[in-house]
Amino acid sequence: MMNKIIATFLTLTLINVASALPYQAGHCRQGTLAGLSGVHGDVGGGDITQGNLELSIDGDVLGDNKVTLEANRDYTFKLQGDFGFKGFLVRLEDSTGTESVDGAFEVSPANEGLIKPHPGCSDSVSAVTHPNNGDKSSVEFTFNLSKPVADLRLDVTVVKNKSPDNFFYSLYSLGVTGSDDTTSAPTGEPTSAPTGEPTSAPVASPTGGSECIDSLLPLKVNGKKKRCGWVSKNASVRCKKRNVPSHCPLACDGVQSSCDEFANSDSNKKFYPGKSTNTKTCSWVKRNPALLEKRCNKTGMISTCRDTCSSFA
Repeated sequence: MMNKIIATFLTLTLINVASALPYQAGHCRQGTLAGLSGVHGDVGGGDITQGNLELSIDGDVLGDNKVTLEANRDYTFKLQGDFGFKGFLVRLEDSTGTESVDGAFEVSPANEGLIKPHPGCSDSVSAVTHPNNGDKSSVEFTFNLSKPVADLRLDVTVVKNKSPDNFFYSLYSLGVTGSDDTTSAPTGEPTSAPTGEPTSAPVASPTGGSECIDSLLPLKVNGKKKRCGWVSKNASVRCKKRNVPSHCPLACDGVQSSCDEFANSDSNKKFYPGKSTNTKTCSWVKRNPALLEKRCNKTGMISTCRDTCSSFA
């Protein structure tokens, strides 16, 4: 009797393991599943082309050669297969491990039933995975990195079905080129962030029937992450830095009458959305109409891209 109970328990356990994590890839590590003795087998079916699969960027299929992309530009990545697939993990990181690429991949609301950001990755990695184990013929997502990174590794794992060794893996090499924001002239003032700096929005000032508010998001000043609270502490100097009044119009209003000019205008500075270490611009926010509402609804974006996101305020 006891043997039957144990056998039944083991059978149920194996069934559960075999169908484990149908809602996402069960890990976010680099490399192939081959040799790990997992539920998907030990060997695999080879690279993704051997599974009649391909990954393309703006229609160009990836191969053995390194692909160079431009910073601050949207690219459409598309994973597709002739006979469909169920699960996948597309994972991007800096090959040297020194630069964060968190937030480089973004999913349009129209595709959320087929793909989602992987929630289990480290802060330095960007990755997308399946939200269910239904059949998929293709999935799309957007790539945009705000800074140059010379060497990126792109790990792509695709599981076609639950049968053993029916997974496929390819490793691609990417690079991102482009100049960073170095146009703000230094003034010789300290650049380290002071302690006790306010992070909430200052009291809004009415101007011409509209509210004048500072951005809630940190801006980039001389390569450093700063907030409008920092700007306001020495506005006579800091508001003279390029494009700072457009980001902090209320803090700079006594210096440059910036509320009249920027109360209803986008910030012209690079800023840091959410917890990302990568900067973005309002041009990035509006570049992809399919992602506009999602991007505008991110915390602090309406106070930053005031014109672009005005319809979502």
